[in-house]
Amino acid sequence: MDLIRYWQESAKDDLDTAETLFKAEKNVPALFFCHLCLEKALKANHVKTFHEQPLPIHDLLRLAKTSKLKLTPSQESLLKEATTFNISARYDNIKLGFHKKATKAYTKKYFEACKEFYLWLAKKP
Repeated sequence: MDLIRYWQESAKDDLDTAETLFKAEKNVPALFFCHLCLEKALKANHVKTFHEQPLPIHDLLRLAKTSKLKLTPSQESLLKEATTFNISARYDNIKLGFHKKATKAYTKKYFEACKEFYLWLAKKP
């Protein structure tokens, strides 16, 4: 299905962009692209599962739950935290605090966790 392939390819591109930004120590945009990757991967999964458009939302945990994914508590925690990357990287009044939070160690932790979740989701039938 073209829509599934669109979401999957776009998610992969965003993961590649996140990795490039992470390596360049551009932590805030790297985390923003991690969010985009997971959002698109979740939307691809939704289309595969239900053969319909996913909700036009950015809340990763809500997308996972509407797709009936069985998540571990750590996966739920990851999706909650990664959802904040969408808002925190976009709005100037929030960016300053997020820049302080997005240290190299924090970014590495969440980049790796997002990549792991993406790969887990990509293996789902």
